[in-house]
Amino acid sequence: MFDSTELLRLFNLKDEKAYRTLFDMYYGYLVLFARRYVLNDEVAKDIVQDIFIGIWEGKKKYNSLLGLKSYFYEAVFHHCVDYLKHLSVEEKYLEYVQHVDFKEVSVEQEEIYRELYIAIGELSERCKQIMLLSLEGMSNQEIAKKIGLSVLTVKTHKRTAYNYLRKRLGGLILG
Repeated sequence: MFDSTELLRLFNLKDEKAYRTLFDMYYGYLVLFARRYVLNDEVAKDIVQDIFIGIWEGKKKYNSLLGLKSYFYEAVFHHCVDYLKHLSVEEKYLEYVQHVDFKEVSVEQEEIYRELYIAIGELSERCKQIMLLSLEGMSNQEIAKKIGLSVLTVKTHKRTAYNYLRKRLGGLILG
């Protein structure tokens, strides 16, 4: 179909056939690679899809297929590490929440929650809906299924919401 030089040239020009060819060549291997770290098929697939979307949306040009392949594996590894760090933070938070007596929530904490919900109310309807479902403890997959969006779209809306909340709340809650 393509020789490697032509495939890379077309890929750098955002040619969909070249992109699809590379996706088909590497997707399965990258998912297996990611699964070794995250131990979850769906998470591994999401990570690899995020990488491919990021590459497609990015402006970076690649000089060789070997360099692109190296980038794929390096990016997957770093995304896996980030996922595991986030998972660790979530576990610590859940452990903390299980031991908190919510009858003793301070006035300061109540004010923080109030500010958070006010800021969430300022988001677009879709971002607000997704954030509220997320705060109810729903996973990205559950949210996507409930409101009829792709998991990637849910993640994008959450990223947009988190960026707005960080700016709006000045690091008060999200650091």
